Amino acid sequence: MNKPNQETLQALRKYLGFFGPLEEEEWNSLVEKLQPFTFPANTHLVRQGDDSVRLYFLLQGYARHYFLDAEGEEISNWFNIPDSMATDYEAYTTGSVCTYSIVSLTEVQGYWIDRQTLLDLYDRFKNWEHIGRMMNQMYLISLMRRNQRLYSQTAAERYVHFFKTQPGIFKVAKLKHIASYLGITLETLSRLRAKR
Repeated sequence: MNKPNQETLQALRKYLGFFGPLEEEEWNSLVEKLQPFTFPANTHLVRQGDDSVRLYFLLQGYARHYFLDAEGEEISNWFNIPDSMATDYEAYTTGSVCTYSIVSLTEVQGYWIDRQTLLDLYDRFKNWEHIGRMMNQMYLISLMRRNQRLYSQTAAERYVHFFKTQPGIFKVAKLKHIASYLGITLETLSRLRAKR
């Protein structure tokens, strides 16, 4: 994807429309700043320790978020599916150093914008500020629900929920990465899969 095209722009506008309406001037102010991207599988979009980060709108493909634990093992803490946002959320919103990495699991395509672009949109347009607030709320609610499942559900319940809501991840991610996301061992995940 070398330059924005109408089909992918409409897909992005539809995705953003989930969070709220955009007037033509508001939409065009984003479009003129969008940077298209296409990355092959196993490409890092963000690396732990980076001091700058972009906001990626993934229109196609899958990605995995992870951090390194004290032993240097990768712990998966999020997956991106088509039509989702990918960024180190804390680093992007606060300007701090990235605390985790994002790597593509498949070829990924979409658009990215830098932090200052989004802040400028918030300052200039009420609807963009509203959309940003709704995105923040969605992310926070998703994170709270994930944390609740980690502490209130059994391993089997977490597996069933994840399998029902994100079946595509099982086709593109390694089982050890899914196991770490679910907070279980690879052996436990293999047993649960064998029972289905």
